[in-house]
Amino acid sequence: MPSISTQDSNTEFTKMNASLDEGTFERAADRAIGAGYRLQMTLIDLIDLTLQIQHLRWNLFDEPELRTQLTDLDALVRAGSEAVAQRLSDLGVAPDGTVGAVYRDLLFEPLPSGPFDAQRAANAFAPRLSQLDHRLEGSVAILADLDSVSADIITTIANDVAAWSINLSTAS
Repeated sequence: MPSISTQDSNTEFTKMNASLDEGTFERAADRAIGAGYRLQMTLIDLIDLTLQIQHLRWNLFDEPELRTQLTDLDALVRAGSEAVAQRLSDLGVAPDGTVGAVYRDLLFEPLPSGPFDAQRAANAFAPRLSQLDHRLEGSVAILADLDSVSADIITTIANDVAAWSINLSTAS
């Protein structure tokens, strides 16, 4: 498999993004790069989500049960990040979790500042989980044709986050 340095990854991923829409992955190397692009997007989304979870936890007042649930979600998302980063490495693509990469490719709008009660936290956080779910579904659809192992990893993350989302909706 080709190895892509962090410096080259943006150029390669940009080129492959056009191919993602066309589904033109004839060579194994192209499939690995295409899968790497979708995995890198997922990695950025998960890193961003972890930061947003931390923001909520730090600003959540008098809600110990929700704080515990957010701690559990954070652990789940971090484990997903690790699985995605490992798969990127397995494909020969350097995972990029730098601040610059996260800032450049943010999916989520920043959460509001200030204190949160359970209802405000749920209202602020639910759209982010919905956005993530939509992005993960799109990634699974593309990865299914490129790399079934990567598709399985993303499917597992999507299922875990969906299960947690149900807990959030019943808690608020």
